[in-house]
Amino acid sequence: GVVIVSLVLACALLGDAMMYAVLPTSVENFGLTVGLVGVLLSANRFVRLISNPVAAIVYDWFGIKRPMLVAIVFAVGSTTAYGLFHSFWPLLVARLVWGISFSFLRLGGYLVILEEGSVLVRGRLMGFFTAVQRSGNLVGVTIGAFLADLIGPSSTFLLFALLTSVGIPLALVHRPAVYVDEPGFTPKPL
Repeated sequence: GVVIVSLVLACALLGDAMMYAVLPTSVENFGLTVGLVGVLLSANRFVRLISNPVAAIVYDWFGIKRPMLVAIVFAVGSTTAYGLFHSFWPLLVARLVWGISFSFLRLGGYLVILEEGSVLVRGRLMGFFTAVQRSGNLVGVTIGAFLADLIGPSSTFLLFALLTSVGIPLALVHRPAVYVDEPGFTPKPL
């Protein structure tokens, strides 16, 4: 469960991370000004002020699986939009959709950790989740920028959208795992 959610979020972060590397250096290709690039790159963070608490409510109502699946579909859609559209308004909508998607994916990952891991292993699971998730940022920025120079930004975004879509069947077949305590481990009193 935690491995799957970590990989799904890492793949979903590819397109977002690539935006930070490619958009400021390709302003003219997207028909934008530097100021509009700043708006686009920050829009996903502002929408999360609203979508983070909404995600918590939705997970309370529907559980983990369905909202997580919808969030993956939104992540695929936003990354696809980065590849298809080269003007401000469609990209702004895509960035807002990505921000909402990220709220759900990240909180979903935390909930999977809480659901599947005992108190004794949650710290390690959280570290694993964060490390794998951040590898999506690293690959998106480095490999994404390299591929954008090689095959073009649009093709690279569409490739990353395809990679992100792998999360859909993974979320559909997800079966919760239970991470047990290590024998002989006793937590230290606070």
